[in-house]
Amino acid sequence: MTHIKEAMKEKAKEFTAYEIEYATGKKTDLTLLSEPIYVYVEDNMWIELGAMFAFTMGTNPEVLIVFECVRGKVSFNCEILRVGGEEMHVAWKDREIWRSDRGDGQPRTKSPTAYISFPYSDLEKGIL
Repeated sequence: MTHIKEAMKEKAKEFTAYEIEYATGKKTDLTLLSEPIYVYVEDNMWIELGAMFAFTMGTNPEVLIVFECVRGKVSFNCEILRVGGEEMHVAWKDREIWRSDRGDGQPRTKSPTAYISFPYSDLEKGIL
């Protein structure tokens, strides 16, 4: 399992994120924490191991990236979720793949861009 977690850490480093502050329009790069904030093992037939990584501003998580290793395959599912209220952008290898507009007081889960879920291989194939 250690090798899977290390592979997830390497994949997380391929992403960058920033936010745009509503009041000023200022772009602020977010920092990827070097270790996952949560690691879990699923006792089911689909997921072998999951890890949640955070992009932060200071100590505040703003964007989460979750990787799940599909049991029996050498592949990962990936999810990107907004936590902060500002406009968020995420890039993979310098190509923007996801954007979430400012929350405007709406519950983050009600926003149509609050999260995205996809097979990691879609990035490599250029589908996403």
